Amino acid sequence: MFVLVAALAVGGIWVLIVPRYKATAIIEVSPVIPQLLAGKSDMVPLYESYRGSQADFIANPVVLNGLLDDAKVRQTRWYRAAPASPLEALLDRLHLRSPSPPMDRLSEDLKAEVPRGKQLIVVSMTTPTPGEAKLIVNRVLESYVRFTNERASTSENELMGKLRKEIGDREIELKGLEDTAAQLRQQLGTGAPEELVRERALGLLRLEATVNSLRTDVEVARRTLESVPRNEPQAATQPVAEVASDSGAGDVVATSQSAAPASTQPSAAARYVFDARWQQLNDRVTAVLREVERREARFGESDPRLADLRRERDDAEAELRAWGAQLDQVGTRGPINSSSGALRESVQQMTVRLDLLTRQLDEERQAAKSVFTDAERLGQKTAARDKTQEMRQQLERRLEEMRMNREVAGLVRTFPAIEPAEPDNDKRWKLTAAALVGALAVSVGLAFLRIKLSPTVDQVLEISAPVQGVFLGYLPLRRPGPALALGPSPAQTESVRMVRTALLNRLNGARGVTVQITSATIGSGKSTLAVLLARSLAQGGLRVLLVDTDMRCPTLAERFAIQPVPGLRDLLADRDATPGIQRIAGTPGLSVLPSGSLACHEDRELMANGAFAALLGKWRGEYDMVVLDSAPLLGLADAAIVAGRVDGTVLVVRERHCRREAVLEALAMLGAAGGKLLGTVFVGLGRFGSYGYGYAYGRGYGYESRPEPAPADSAPDSDAVRPV
Repeated sequence: MFVLVAALAVGGIWVLIVPRYKATAIIEVSPVIPQLLAGKSDMVPLYESYRGSQADFIANPVVLNGLLDDAKVRQTRWYRAAPASPLEALLDRLHLRSPSPPMDRLSEDLKAEVPRGKQLIVVSMTTPTPGEAKLIVNRVLESYVRFTNERASTSENELMGKLRKEIGDREIELKGLEDTAAQLRQQLGTGAPEELVRERALGLLRLEATVNSLRTDVEVARRTLESVPRNEPQAATQPVAEVASDSGAGDVVATSQSAAPASTQPSAAARYVFDARWQQLNDRVTAVLREVERREARFGESDPRLADLRRERDDAEAELRAWGAQLDQVGTRGPINSSSGALRESVQQMTVRLDLLTRQLDEERQAAKSVFTDAERLGQKTAARDKTQEMRQQLERRLEEMRMNREVAGLVRTFPAIEPAEPDNDKRWKLTAAALVGALAVSVGLAFLRIKLSPTVDQVLEISAPVQGVFLGYLPLRRPGPALALGPSPAQTESVRMVRTALLNRLNGARGVTVQITSATIGSGKSTLAVLLARSLAQGGLRVLLVDTDMRCPTLAERFAIQPVPGLRDLLADRDATPGIQRIAGTPGLSVLPSGSLACHEDRELMANGAFAALLGKWRGEYDMVVLDSAPLLGLADAAIVAGRVDGTVLVVRERHCRREAVLEALAMLGAAGGKLLGTVFVGLGRFGSYGYGYAYGRGYGYESRPEPAPADSAPDSDAVRPV
């Protein structure tokens, strides 16, 4: 994984990353006034603005177009957008790359920087081909110098002339506005039109109140005159309270006098209407009341003049009531010495007065309207004058800036571009080192992840904790060879001897012991361990019986080249059958009982009946140790049944074959069946580092037909196999 990741990363770095060469040129902008650089002048910001504008001119389309029209620039690989890497070349062949126009690429690659605090402009550019960046930057400087010279001679002068003309137009407009405003102020007679408008409006309201009050009094007098007979002197024909109410005196008169006979009581209306003092006071009260009501409706309680108007209203009403009381006292002393002719003369006088006041009101309205119009025009002219003055000031500032630009910013000198021989900031070596470190980290992480996530048992330490049993030893894997070869390797021989020693120590040297060899799943090497362990026990001087109890997938008959029948199935099915136990030549003390004929569906319970337990009891008395090659624990119940009847079980676990979950499930099934775990044997490379021995079941468990055993004359040599 490290080699793969490192090769891909390093190859991608050196293929995709293209080194670029950078050329740098300098433009010196020296001010005419040396104090600018010392920061002692107010024109320093102006100089900085000028220097920034010069940097912007470098990226001007006019400057860049002049560069792209150069013949040498058009011949460069950069201008032709030639592929700079193998990836770009491949994309060109596949027509998947569409380079942007030269103008866009130039705007992106060309940089003009303005260092702070220095009188320099740094122009730089990078290209993948050496020498091209230097050529392009030098051509940029030449095009920039031409552009600035042409621009200073024509455009700035025209623009400054336009600004001066605009300033003159604004001054003429401003003078006309000021003259108009002066005339309007002269007509109004004040420089504050708002206060004048407010005073005229208040006077107009008071005059309207007086006219309305007088019109009411005239109407009251006329009605009073109509109620008096022509040949009798005027007398009161109604109570004083009603007359006073019609005349507008309010409760002042009503509370000062009661009703009286017509022959002796003077008319209250005559006393109030024809009294000049009372009319003046009544007009004053009416005007103040109207002003109070108007301000309450318009401004509410927040009006600062409302309190003063209310006090003025109270004073006027009090004075009106006092004067009415005096008129009432005079009227009680005798009748009015006036005839109906005098009353008519007073009504005529009041009518004339009303006409005069009405004409005066119309004239005041016309005058107020003119004042309002002039005041509004004055406000508009004043606002227009302020706006025009602001525009003129802006134009003057712009003209001053342009003048200062021409006078302050001064000498501009260019220095040719310099291009280093080595690529600029070549990061390929650094990225290569980082890629190697990253590949190593990824590889180590994947290795640990594979170990942690592997579902199989890879070493002995992984089975010691969950199994909680004794580890009997290793069984190293053999080199590839015949699947059923019996000849053990030297490493296997020594490993089996250690397993045998550990097993005998677990059994404390007991005789007549039955031991089951099983595994969690098929292909774990349990049959190989059973064969090698039985042979090693026999070579140690013990009488050993190796029984093939895996009736679904038997292998011992083929391994020892013995007759498969009669065997264990035949003994379990028929107790009177001839025992099929056969001694193995070359290994004294070793006897083998094959599984017999292939099991069928009806033979499921042969291992569970009492016949198998009786056979085990018989074999315990005849042999020192009975080794049972059993079926796997998972998937079938045969191994669990045998585990409950033998003295102990040895569990075989194969490296990178047996899953942890399967081993734990097999142990749980063994405990549930009442079996005893004597220990575990680990089949794998382990510390020996050998090759796989190639053993496997080769087929699954099931019920299928099996060919009949060969005749007796085709049996193996009798010297190799002898029946017991």
